[in-house]
Amino acid sequence: LGRTLKKVNKIVKDIKQIGYSAVKGEKLNYENLKNEISVTDILVNCTSLGMFPHIHQNPVPPELLTPQLIVYDIVYNPLNTQLIKNAKKKGCLVIDGLGMLLYQAIASFKIWTGQTPPVEPLRKVALKQLIKK
Repeated sequence: LGRTLKKVNKIVKDIKQIGYSAVKGEKLNYENLKNEISVTDILVNCTSLGMFPHIHQNPVPPELLTPQLIVYDIVYNPLNTQLIKNAKKKGCLVIDGLGMLLYQAIASFKIWTGQTPPVEPLRKVALKQLIKK
């Protein structure tokens, strides 16, 4: 599901071209979200909704969250987004966006330098910087 149907259709086409035929795409709206969550194990927020400074925006109404969901919000600023807060209240397993940020940085560093930096020092620096905001 996505906010821009043209982009959703492009992603679906690209995924099908690499061999995953059982993929579909729809507009992100309440009804589609309600229908898809009922048959979903993992919900991934790849939108910027909830990212600073729009921290009160939330792509998923709390009443649609259920305890069996794993909720992964790639937003990293703030780490504890409204989606994450709501998912925790509903008993979902949650994953914040720090890992995505961290491993993108590590991949970029490796591309540019040919070296893989140590993960934990980078995680500590990222957390320190994110907590300051």
